[in-house]
Amino acid sequence: MKRIGFNQHYGLHDAVVVTETKTKTRRMEKCLGALYKTEEELGEPLVIKQQVITLDGIVIKTNAGLMALHTNYVIDDEVSVKLSGKDIYRQLQQRYGDSSDAALGFKEMYQGMTFWTNKMFTPADLCLDKVLITGIRVERLQDISDEDCMKEGIYRWKDMEDCPKSLSEIQRNRFGYYGVWDAFSTPRKAFADLIDKPGVGGKGTWERNPWVLVYSFKKIK
Repeated sequence: MKRIGFNQHYGLHDAVVVTETKTKTRRMEKCLGALYKTEEELGEPLVIKQQVITLDGIVIKTNAGLMALHTNYVIDDEVSVKLSGKDIYRQLQQRYGDSSDAALGFKEMYQGMTFWTNKMFTPADLCLDKVLITGIRVERLQDISDEDCMKEGIYRWKDMEDCPKSLSEIQRNRFGYYGVWDAFSTPRKAFADLIDKPGVGGKGTWERNPWVLVYSFKKIK
């Protein structure tokens, strides 16, 4: 089974598996290198005219012709959401109790293994949460809509109580959109701030405006 990870520090993991407000993710996968190479050979910006999802990815029709991209995830993939062993143990404690056989047995069996503190090595079959891939498309990062920003984990403050106390009075009075730890006047500004954070996209990602694969998904109950 395949795996996928969402940043925990900025609340993206919880937006997927707890509140289920994050239902899209943008990924810069290796297969997109073909678009940059084609664009360089073409000598002008690549324009996508049509996209068709296939069994192993997506085919795009561009001003340079047809291109087939083999994506990391395909439609109807059931993908495990990565967590470290220690975090899975905490999940089991929350679901079944601190002294449950499920939690204690998991800790006894896996504590000390590499994936106990590093989710990059966690086997897919040990992860408790899964998502189903429901859509794929290719676009430039800055083509994101306000609606999709919200589906990427951005949300709007409903009242003052939702605002982090560390914000200034002026910021809190905006009743704006939540990016990471700050308030913004539009969903796009909030998302641009989020994508530039370490472990999400990285500094300068928004300005580079890379090609991305946009995956739509839903949590499997």
